[in-house]
Amino acid sequence: MVARKTTAKKSAVKKVVAKKVATKKTPAKKVAAKKAPAVKVVLNPVQLLQKEIAALEVKLEKARQKMSTDADKALAKAKSAQTKAVAALTKANAAKKKAADKVKAKKSAATVKALEAAKAKVETTKQAAAAAKEVFAAAKVEATTAKADADSASAITKATAAVAKGQQKTAAAAAKKQAAADKKAAAAAKKKDAAKAKKAAAKAKKAATAAK
Repeated sequence: MVARKTTAKKSAVKKVVAKKVATKKTPAKKVAAKKAPAVKVVLNPVQLLQKEIAALEVKLEKARQKMSTDADKALAKAKSAQTKAVAALTKANAAKKKAADKVKAKKSAATVKALEAAKAKVETTKQAAAAAKEVFAAAKVEATTAKADADSASAITKATAAVAKGQQKTAAAAAKKQAAADKKAAAAAKKKDAAKAKKAAAKAKKAATAAK
């Protein structure tokens, strides 16, 4: 009787241990997702040079546009200066006329002195107006030239880009056509090989049947 009880207890302990072992979950291992290595595009010397030229063309285009903008600003400034110089000359001429009228009305040392001063002022403003006119003319030529250069370069760049795009399109179409031709040729070769293999198998089968 005592032996049976001990055996029953041992079996009960084994069941409990088995249950505990069964309840333990093995921790799931986290598998890190491997990123596919980025494909590096290797450019040949000609392509590298073309890339550098394209970058320089962009910089050159920006420089030309800036030059044209600066020239336009200088032209506007010169025009404003010329307008002011012309207004100053008009004012000086009016002052000269007024001084001359005073001399005619009442000639005196003071009125004569005022007239001389007015004449000198007119001469000074005349020179300033002439200088402003020259500056404006030069600025106008520079602005016109800069704009023409920028527009011409822009037109050439656009035309070159259009030609390059057309060439790329033609090359892509040719590559597509060649790929289709290659695919068709591969399919035909595969079909031919399959027919040969079938024919060889039939011949071998016939030979085997004859040998029996």
